[in-house]
Amino acid sequence: MNQPYKADICITLTKADAWIVISPNTGYMHLHVPDCPHCHHHHAHAPTDHPWRTAPCGKPYLLTIHEPEPTS
Repeated sequence: MNQPYKADICITLTKADAWIVISPNTGYMHLHVPDCPHCHHHHAHAPTDHPWRTAPCGKPYLLTIHEPEPTS
């Protein structure tokens, strides 16, 4: 049988914790990953609609996003 469509897929099971941070200089929101599970450096990502990201070190991970605690 002929396969008319082929797709390369990557299944990522590595998770990383990310915190929502507002930059005091620009006021823009970004997602901060303080400890990459691959290279153990910190990374920052723009907030988008999907939780999967490719870290600057080149490895993929899924973000678990933690919202900031409300201040009283």
